[in-house]
Amino acid sequence: MNRLRCPFGIMLFGSVAALWCAAALVASGQDVKTPKGVNPQQSKIDEELDREYLAKMPPFKGTPFAGRKTKSDRAVFLELFTGATCPPCVAADLAFDVLTKTYKPSDLVLIQYHIHVPGPDPMTNPDTEARWAYYRESFAKEVRGVPCSIFNGKPAAYGGGGIANAEKKYASYREVIDPLLEDPAGAKLTAQTSCKGERIDIHVDVSGVGNGDSQKKLRILLAEETVRYAGSNKIRFHHNVVRAFPGGVAGKALTAASSKHKASIDLGELRGQLNKYLDNYQATKRPFANPARPLDFNNLRVIAFVQDDSTRQILQAVQVEVQGK
Repeated sequence: MNRLRCPFGIMLFGSVAALWCAAALVASGQDVKTPKGVNPQQSKIDEELDREYLAKMPPFKGTPFAGRKTKSDRAVFLELFTGATCPPCVAADLAFDVLTKTYKPSDLVLIQYHIHVPGPDPMTNPDTEARWAYYRESFAKEVRGVPCSIFNGKPAAYGGGGIANAEKKYASYREVIDPLLEDPAGAKLTAQTSCKGERIDIHVDVSGVGNGDSQKKLRILLAEETVRYAGSNKIRFHHNVVRAFPGGVAGKALTAASSKHKASIDLGELRGQLNKYLDNYQATKRPFANPARPLDFNNLRVIAFVQDDSTRQILQAVQVEVQGK
């Protein structure tokens, strides 16, 4: 008999694989029959673990942002590289969760890129790996492992830790964010989305980038507000997880002072591509300890941002919800 130690001192006995399978069923929200070999009681236990986790995590409350001192409308863009098997990512992830309640989306846009560090993570995808390589190219000394936080295109607030370090991590994030909110924006952005079935259409207007510059790029990403996946570091819910870059991770050069852009993505096709990627990763590299694949794509949002590739500086970002999905 295998034995799995769960958070908060609860010990579960039985098949580990069966428990994870039950967890995947709960996460999907589907009314399905319990597969052969899965104890329905384990599914109920897992739901109870979710409730217990949400009652205790995050382990502290932040202080709402009091407002800007200037007339700046620049949104700070925080990109957190993390991993579901990374123990020191716990503090960063929990601090990230509290930040979502501290600032308005017009003040702070937060996203998570998951990567396979130190172990396989099913929320990783080729675009997040490309984004990791993008920052590694310019900041090799700072961007070495997870957690890694990037503010407006620049690494800062290094390090992580366990649950006990989460509040301290939150404070270090705020020390970086609050001053950046006073800086003027280097571009103006508006975005809209529409959804029909599995297809999402995105429209973005850009202005205020001077006379245009091929080094200034518009990038668009698709993120999922909440992903349920219990990795080995015991974080059960992950927020604003990047799923893809519609239009390409390389971005679109902004060669005019103002411009209009379109992008689209089919969720069925994306789900197939990510399953293929995960299949290949497992076959050629390392197996996933938890076989669940959280690909529901619920509560989606689109983030558009302008970044200067010559400096990596992010000049402005905007977040919009995907209506009807």
